[in-house]
Parts: sequence; structure tokens; C-alpha cells
Amino acid sequence: MEMPLVAEGWRKLAMLSCLVASGSISKGGVLFWDEPEANLNPKLIRRIATAILRLCSNGVQIVCATHSLFLLREFEILLRGEFSGVEQRYFALNRGSDGIDVCQSDDVSEVDPLVLLDEELLQSDRYMEEIMP
Repeated sequence: MEMPLVAEGWRKLAMLSCLVASGSISKGGVLFWDEPEANLNPKLIRRIATAILRLCSNGVQIVCATHSLFLLREFEILLRGEFSGVEQRYFALNRGSDGIDVCQSDDVSEVDPLVLLDEELLQSDRYMEEIMP
């Protein structure tokens, strides 16, 4: 099937597969991936999270930028289970009065602000106000 005819999310998975198969991503390598969850349904986001952590467990360093609480939670679930030995580091960037403030930690609960979580909670509050005034 021609790539332009394939959905964006599936193309993303196919590209990752091609990069691994060709040896472009291998032990000791680094992959920078902006929003790996974009254009994927939650079932495929779970698969991409597993693929990312499997690559990490095989010696590939992966830097992901995401705005997805779903992906972040999936990483946390997998890192507490099957991929408990994979090292992780979380960063949050925030515009401060003197430039960009960076907060970082090995534990996602120590990263502040975590805008994706803050916005998810605000949306949940708005939703609850609408259905239960």
C-alpha cells in the first residue's frame, strides 16, 4: 500500500519499524520523538509506549515530548511492571520571568508544573460541574 494512503498513526508505527529493521535505531543510539501519540487511538498509544520502552530496555535512549496524559500514564504503568529496570527522567518547561524554568526528576510526581495533568483535572472539574450542578 502506498504510504500517502495509510493513516498518519500507522505510518508512524511503520517508520519506527523501518528504522529498527534498517539498523538506524540500535543499541547506543538516540531517538528524539515529538508527540509519538499524535494521530493514534488509545489502543495504538499503548503499543507505541511498549515499543518505546522495549527499545529503551535494549540500549536506545529515547527523548519524547508529549502533551498526552494517556501516554504519560501508560509509561508509568509499564515502568512499574514489565519495564521496571528502564531508567527515566521527566522534564517540565515553564515560561518564567527570567526565561524558561526547567523542573526535572526521575519521578513524574515531583515534576511541577505538569500542565497536561493540570489541564486534565480542570477539564474533569468542568465536566462534573455540567453533569452534576
